[in-house]
Order: sequence, then C-alpha cells, then structure tokens
Amino acid sequence: MSSETLKSKAVGKVWRLTRPGHFEVEEVAIPKPTAEQVLVNVKSVGVCGTDIHGSMGILGTPLVLGHDGEVVWKGKRFTVDPALVCRRCDECLSDRSYACAEYRFLGMNTDGLFATQVLLPERSLHELPENFPENAATVLEPIAVALRVKDRIPSSDRVTIIGAGPMGLVIGLLLSKSGMEISLVEPKANRRAFAQSWGLHAEESTSYQDHLYIETSANDLATKHLLEAAPAGSTICMVGAPATEYSMRNLLLKDFSIIGMRGGAGRYRAAIALVQAEVIPVADLVTHTFDNPVDAVTQVRDHGDEIIRAVINF
Repeated sequence: MSSETLKSKAVGKVWRLTRPGHFEVEEVAIPKPTAEQVLVNVKSVGVCGTDIHGSMGILGTPLVLGHDGEVVWKGKRFTVDPALVCRRCDECLSDRSYACAEYRFLGMNTDGLFATQVLLPERSLHELPENFPENAATVLEPIAVALRVKDRIPSSDRVTIIGAGPMGLVIGLLLSKSGMEISLVEPKANRRAFAQSWGLHAEESTSYQDHLYIETSANDLATKHLLEAAPAGSTICMVGAPATEYSMRNLLLKDFSIIGMRGGAGRYRAAIALVQAEVIPVADLVTHTFDNPVDAVTQVRDHGDEIIRAVINF
C-alpha cells in the first residue's frame, strides 16, 4: 500500500496473532465506515481466558484478539457488546440474538479490540455514564453473562461454581445476593482468598455432592473431572469453553442437563446499572494494567496465579 493511500485514510495500530504465541504489531489503513459502522478509538480492553487460549492458536490465525473493552466515539465513552448480530431478525427480536444467522464474536471469529482504532456497528455500542469507573467496562461482559446465567439456571438453594476467575467471581457474587448458597472451587490460593474477601465460600476441591454446577474455568481437566464426578441428574451450565471435545456417552448415561452460555446477549444495560449501583465492586477485580497486548497476554499466561483481571490501556 502506498504512503499516499495511508495518508488518505485513518491509520490504526493492531496487535495481530500470526501464529500460536506470536503477535505482530501492524499499522493498518482503516477503511471508510459503512452506513452502519462507526470508527472508534479503543481506550481499554480486558484480557480474559478466551484471549489466553486464543493466543495459543486454538481460534485460528491470523486474528486480532480482545472483546471486553471501552471505546470512545464523538468524545463519549461506550462499552461494546462483542456479539455482532443484525438486531433485526426474529431471533434477535426475541432475545435470542445468540442464534442470529449473522452472529460473529469479536476476537474469536472476527478481529477484536487489540487495536488502537476499530470499525464497529453502531448498534453494538452502549453509552457509559459520565462518572462510570475507569476500566470497569472491561468487566461488563462477565457481568452480562452472569445475568444470563441467573436467568437460565433452575431454581436451587445451592450451586457449585468451578473456577474463581472474574467470570466465576461475578457469577458467584450475583447468585449469592439472590439468596443462593455458593461454593467456588479454585486451585489457586490467591483467587480463593479474593473470593473470601467478597464473602464467598471457596475451596480447593469439592466432593461433588450438589446437583447444580456452573463451569467457568474452561480448563480441560477440570471439565473432564466435573463430567465424571457430578451426580446423575445434575444440571451443568457451561460458561467456560474448554478446547477438548468430550464424548456424549457420559452425558447421556448420567442423565445430565447441559445449559450452554453464548455471551451476555441483551444484558449490557443491566450490567452497567449494577456497576452504577455498586452491586459489583469492579475496581477490586482489575489487579494489573498494561500498555500493550503482548505484555498483558504474556504476563497473564506466565503469571496467572498473581492476576485476577489484567487490563490494557491504550
């Protein structure tokens, strides 16, 4: 591309995964937005388990990762619903946008927010209040997912949650506030301590006596053990997405009910309201900040025991 062409368009910087474990920093000319798109500046983006797994190449390459974030457009702050859908079809209009035929998810099957500027559908933006806490938008997706989990799981007095990362912590706190008895299972001592600081019961392992489980770790071994050890007739809500495929045999013979969870469709405004009401103490979750995706992903991957939520500030 000629220098004249670059000068005629907005130029942004992207951190593109070109092969497993390897990012390349590129300056790219950003095309003119279509009628439904807007050009936004990325202010901050969180690093979650999906990004760590994605950096290992399981989502394919080349790919720009990142989906939990805050952007600025026309001087105003917005969060982004990373599920890109049409908002016009019967599925979208019936609160089932996860089934939209045009469904794409930022940083998974289309380029995401590890960039300084991106084009996004205007309909995917949700304006933030002026006094919204810094970096809080990077944990709105876990809160939106937690709201969907609360709506979809069966009524129960108790639930065991596998994994005490940001997703498991937020789900646990939200369900505990609705009156459920929560048990978080987490092998990392610092995350158990964090859960306990929120008043949540956390243990290193479980005897699998409950009949309702929420899997948030996306860990292959943890998921395998859950499917083997959970009592027959259990309901298992799969929020994490482990890379390993599993046989249906165990699910059928143990009469499990499996609930899939594809994002926080339609729950972002409610998630913003929860943060505004200080129901979820989001400032506690962000323990580390970085100025570029390479350092952030490397540190979370290699020193994850010390980090609850890492955020990249551009």
